[in-house]
Amino acid sequence: MSHVPAAMPRPGQRIALMGLGVSNLALARFLLRHGVRPHYYDRKCARSLDLTPLKEDPKGRLVAGADYLDRFREDHRARPFDWVFVTPGMPKQLPALREARASGAQLSGEMALFMQLCAAPMIGVTGSAGKTTTVSLLAGFLEETGRRLWVGGNVGQPLIEHLGDIASGDLVVLELSSFQLELANRVPGSAAVLNLFPDHLDVHGDVDSYYRAKSRLVIGQQAGDLLLLNGDCPRTRRLADASAARVRVYSPSGNEHGASGRTREGYALAGYSRSGWLMLNRDGEEDPLVAEDAVPLRGQHNRANLLAAAILAADFGASTRGMRNRLSRYVPPPHRMEDFAEKGGIRYIDDSIATSPLRTTAALEALAEPLVLILGGYDKGMSFAELARRIANAQQEGRIRGVILTGDAASRIDKALERGGVGPHIRLTVPTFDDAVRQAVCMARHGDTVLLSPGCASFDAFENYRARGVYFKRIVRELIGDESR
Repeated sequence: MSHVPAAMPRPGQRIALMGLGVSNLALARFLLRHGVRPHYYDRKCARSLDLTPLKEDPKGRLVAGADYLDRFREDHRARPFDWVFVTPGMPKQLPALREARASGAQLSGEMALFMQLCAAPMIGVTGSAGKTTTVSLLAGFLEETGRRLWVGGNVGQPLIEHLGDIASGDLVVLELSSFQLELANRVPGSAAVLNLFPDHLDVHGDVDSYYRAKSRLVIGQQAGDLLLLNGDCPRTRRLADASAARVRVYSPSGNEHGASGRTREGYALAGYSRSGWLMLNRDGEEDPLVAEDAVPLRGQHNRANLLAAAILAADFGASTRGMRNRLSRYVPPPHRMEDFAEKGGIRYIDDSIATSPLRTTAALEALAEPLVLILGGYDKGMSFAELARRIANAQQEGRIRGVILTGDAASRIDKALERGGVGPHIRLTVPTFDDAVRQAVCMARHGDTVLLSPGCASFDAFENYRARGVYFKRIVRELIGDESR
């Protein structure tokens, strides 16, 4: 595991928390317990914020409102901050933050501080898609070993408040986003990169910055650490050259086979698909994990997630038998190809987690029946050209009943679909999300599936993808008269 001298804010230092979301609220409570009193900044107005930390710190200064960055800059110029902790999704290249950093402030985040201070072995999982599913599988497999487990990062509760409870013999599993990695000085000693494709360009600015943020997980490791890479993803595979860790590769497609136990570059092949089975390679011995048609998750992308989770768990002592037992009762996280209702021969699937076009492409490839697809939402500046091509192909195969478009990105998606050859008779743009769901339900026929896989973020209409998925399921159930919850 890579080590950097442990450091955290000290009492008397000047600390700024930029954004009062879940992550920084937990950090505020942690700092206050250690005698560190931060200043608070947020663009929202004060009445819409959770001000619980200020009840514990009545002398703490809160700056709230649209001009919060200007006022932060004034405060820093008057008396410089030692540390500036930013909320994860905040662009790190904002002028006010660049100025603070240039004048000596240490820019950090809740997860970066946690990783720097954590005494237990950490396992980090990142990638452009599949992180939460992989972490949920991995956590279940590791529970079979009997070790005490902590799960956090981009999923679950912030772990910074639990540092004092985490023992050196425990295990910590972290789902790590690009936002959390770009400020990290220390990274987990065991890590997996599931895949890499453009995402979050609205925050990172360009694809190179996004990839650089993700690659910090790799370049921060040291000799003796473990790095697991998806060999079927060319961008992920290339990261091996930047790593000082021992590299292991998995091949969910089976393009790499297990006869030699090595990839063509000479890296250890830890798992692969062969003859309808997912296989683990344990020290040169082939170990069948599960038949692919018995995997309780739809799609090749989810079989890849399962393989990654099993390899990481096996490295920490999980047995194949224990992992099979856990799989037999595994319940996937919500909003990820969640098959939640059926009526009149029509199925309804919530894939609200599909906040990028490539996630939607994976959903299309996982389903063989005719689809009514709901697309659109907040526009992150992604290209929809490849998704349009895949939809056009599915249309030619008779697998697309209709595509309903809504949200900020609707017009741009529609133009991409038109250029890609998707017929106008199956494209329909509607004003609101509610209209999209109603039109999809009306359009579907016996044997079809209504699929919410938007290919976009949710922020034009919802707080996050979870809120969008919950709302989608509620409307569908009301429309079809499904009383189940």
